[in-house]
Amino acid sequence: MRFWIIVFTLILLSFSVVSAEMCTNAKGETYYTNKKCPSNTDGTQQPAQMVSKPFQPRPDSFEFRGVYMGMSIDQVYAILRKTDKNTATRVMEEEWRRKTVCPTGTSCLAKTDIRGILVWASYDFEDGILSSISIDIDPSDYATLKDALIGKYGKPISVYRNIVQNAMGVKYDNETALWRNAKGDVSIRRYGFRVDIGKIDIESKEHLLKASQRQEANKTAPGF
Repeated sequence: MRFWIIVFTLILLSFSVVSAEMCTNAKGETYYTNKKCPSNTDGTQQPAQMVSKPFQPRPDSFEFRGVYMGMSIDQVYAILRKTDKNTATRVMEEEWRRKTVCPTGTSCLAKTDIRGILVWASYDFEDGILSSISIDIDPSDYATLKDALIGKYGKPISVYRNIVQNAMGVKYDNETALWRNAKGDVSIRRYGFRVDIGKIDIESKEHLLKASQRQEANKTAPGF
């Protein structure tokens, strides 16, 4: 008789486990219940919170301050909230800080330092994942920042020099260093689109391909 009682108890326990649902309460905490998950005010069920897996960077991906191409905006912000050097946002409450650092679903803006030089870095997303990082630099810091990139990524595959000039016709010696692998590019330019601002760009292969496709489409678009 005792044997059948044990068997019956085990059967009941198995049914309770099978029928249990994983739900999420208002605080975002996950719990199990034998009933259906409570509904939101609009009648939709509250889905269970998915446990995010640690990000696995792709081999040979260029890393910048712990950030890799392919990360989600949440993953990037989790790093920026610890490394952002902008004192104005560091004193904000978390909700406002998130909205200030990552005001849209397509970009984040934070201050960081390279060899003690403070710079603003723009983290841009395509289809929900990080595709490029753009950093404005002072042209006078070009040599120091270039050395920092060499120390991090090794010798550039090319160094290109050319002459640029401003609206007044004053000419400047420009230089661009490029690092490239199967996953993307890193480049630094003494002068960007203006002679008072240089650029560092870290771009994924997918971002570069889409940019190239847009350029080709603009070439073939009918003119006015």
